[in-house]
Amino acid sequence: MPNVWTIIDGIPCGVTIYWVDEGIDTGPIIAQKTTDIYLTDTGETLYDRLCNDLYNLLVDSWYYVEFEATTGRQNSSEPQSKLDKNGSEFLSNNRKDVDGIDDLEKFFDERDVKDMVNILRARTFTGHESAYIRDADGKKVYVRVVLEREK
Repeated sequence: MPNVWTIIDGIPCGVTIYWVDEGIDTGPIIAQKTTDIYLTDTGETLYDRLCNDLYNLLVDSWYYVEFEATTGRQNSSEPQSKLDKNGSEFLSNNRKDVDGIDDLEKFFDERDVKDMVNILRARTFTGHESAYIRDADGKKVYVRVVLEREK
């Protein structure tokens, strides 16, 4: 779930096309593209952009994929690394990890969470400004919430 952790941790994200080998995520890289993250992104908008970037990357690199598959020769020699620039293991971006942050009252102080949610829901009103944070340029980015009961 790179769309979740990249927003939470503020880490770069993108898409990679690579050859699968015995280590699955350790094969040589064919092509990569960094995906921009905006302060206005949600998990959904970032996921949609990652999917679009992956599609475009595959279209753009198809010649190389076809060449390597038909000739058995790999033009790409860059192996993938399981370590980030600090030498630590990448987070496993699986559903279990995300479940650990979904219960906001366990992840943050219960009082702070309820106060923030109350401010956000009180200030969510179509056609009117809402609560906000500021982006790197100092422009307001308005925050609105959608609340749904568990089914």
